[in-house]
Amino acid sequence: DWSSDACTMLSACRSAVALAVLARAHRPRNQQSRRAFGRGVSATIATAVLPAPALADPPSQKYLELAVSLSELGETRPYAVLGDGLAPVRPTSVLSELTDAGTVWLGEQRDLTDDNTIAAGIVAALAMAKSAAGAGSGAAGAPLGVGLEAVRSEYQPVLDAFVMGVFKPNVEATVALRDALDWDKHWPYPIERYAPVFELCRGLGLPLVALGPNAKDLRAVEAGGLDGLDAAAWARLSLPEGPAALASYRDTAAYARYAREVLQPDFDRFTRQPVDAPFFEQSVAAVASTPAAVADNFFCTRLVCDASMAARAAAWVDEAPRKDAQLVALVGAERVTSDGGAAA
Repeated sequence: DWSSDACTMLSACRSAVALAVLARAHRPRNQQSRRAFGRGVSATIATAVLPAPALADPPSQKYLELAVSLSELGETRPYAVLGDGLAPVRPTSVLSELTDAGTVWLGEQRDLTDDNTIAAGIVAALAMAKSAAGAGSGAAGAPLGVGLEAVRSEYQPVLDAFVMGVFKPNVEATVALRDALDWDKHWPYPIERYAPVFELCRGLGLPLVALGPNAKDLRAVEAGGLDGLDAAAWARLSLPEGPAALASYRDTAAYARYAREVLQPDFDRFTRQPVDAPFFEQSVAAVASTPAAVADNFFCTRLVCDASMAARAAAWVDEAPRKDAQLVALVGAERVTSDGGAAA
């Protein structure tokens, strides 16, 4: 009983900070292109909201209000962008608009520890609202899954076993997962920040999806650019078409702007600060000792990450047992707010 389980778990999600959501509205289930499907609907904390198409059978206002109340999203303050200004909107309106999305991209600010608590509240509220909307339909499978940029794809079996309760079921989530996911090796931010999301998904049985590209493939791009990957690697990245699309994109004015406004500043920060980039397997020290050409491969690695995460998110939704299944992706804010990011 998804609804009753959600009532129990939602009460654990607390937040009292400002929230605003950006949603790019599409009806991905009606799109034939998997890549277009993957772009779907995006959302990010600390940005704007755009209305999405209404559900054919939307959850009732009663369930929306209950979901918002139990997840304590009522304590947040969503805003919509109207022209050059912001206008407050009701949390129930935001929730209703997001329930019909194929993918929802939540962008976290790396230095804000409350973002993942808010994300857990959004996930819980969406799970309950979608379950209420599908009650009596006989739909099998979870109403939504949660995708994590922080976890490399080769660790998907660990996430599956964790959610199914066969891997350290009585151990606190971050303690159970830290070593099993080699968290500190691959992700520079504390696993404790993700505890609310991990515990919620285990409690409700919501699938966790490793969106981060395979570490071996990232190292290959870092060393040799797009030409450093073979056909098997592109398949692992859920990009079987190979490098052609990304190579063509790099010749466009849109990419030049993206590189100038997003990638170059990211690379400059990466080489200045003693914190490794979350999508780059080499250390700051290693990059500092290599030729300047590493910057170009750094850019390529970023593009591969964005494209692979979008494709993996699309594939999960496309292959889910429920035709109305939804993936909520937890990624860095820059993945969502930038035109060249995964949510674009």
